[in-house]
Amino acid sequence: MFCYIQPGTTKHCRLWPSHLGIWATAIVNRSATLTCPPRNPEIDAAINGHRKLKEQQPSTSNNPTVVPIYLPPFTEYHRDSLQKKRRRQRAGEDVDELNSSPIGNYQPCDYNKTALEAYTSWCANKFGDHEFVEAFPQLQKHKIGVDLIEDIELDILTKVCGISHGTGVRLKKSFAKWKATL
Repeated sequence: MFCYIQPGTTKHCRLWPSHLGIWATAIVNRSATLTCPPRNPEIDAAINGHRKLKEQQPSTSNNPTVVPIYLPPFTEYHRDSLQKKRRRQRAGEDVDELNSSPIGNYQPCDYNKTALEAYTSWCANKFGDHEFVEAFPQLQKHKIGVDLIEDIELDILTKVCGISHGTGVRLKKSFAKWKATL
């Protein structure tokens, strides 16, 4: 058994797991929130203290466990984020978000081509070192695209790709800064 405390009161209302299931479903269907329970006969009876649906309630042991549920206040921030999410879904942008690349405007098929070339050129300009441009074909040869740069072991960059230690370290450490510029 659970306990719901009505906002602005100290009244504890017993809620059964079945009530929480109804409430959760209503939240998913956007007909209730964490602070505003759904309006249906079962929930209303539980909150208002009516025992009309007594036969549907599970039997309790002699020592029921009451767990209070303290809900955070619903703020304008939450309302705004829900409205933005709904607008995206209506416009079909949620599909675009699922298919979009996590690295700027680059598609995954471009990670070890144009994106890698752009990144190594950016590093060459930033550090004034042509070795980054020379690293591009080596990285491309081993299929190391920009999606792998941060997580790849430095030994792979130096021993397998033949990139100098300093250039490898800079490639790994500068990636987040480059990505932020996209």
